[in-house]
Amino acid sequence: MNGIRPNRMLLSPDPAGMASLRAGHEAGHQERPIRVVQAFGLFHSGRADEGIRDDRDEFSMQIGVGKDGAFVDVDHYKPEGLAAG
Repeated sequence: MNGIRPNRMLLSPDPAGMASLRAGHEAGHQERPIRVVQAFGLFHSGRADEGIRDDRDEFSMQIGVGKDGAFVDVDHYKPEGLAAG
């Protein structure tokens, strides 16, 4: 189910849409510094099998994909342990 929540956007597990999002992951590596990370399942259950995150210290966008769909969110700060450098 697609939805916009106060802290993230959720996307349904449409196969074509998920394929497009995964292709975007690859293109993103060419355009800006991005880390391949697995999102925390505690916060992104069913949408955290694979993902990417902006490699910056503030307002770090992350995208996760899993069996239940995908999510996009922006964290004010990157979680501890993912600091740049």
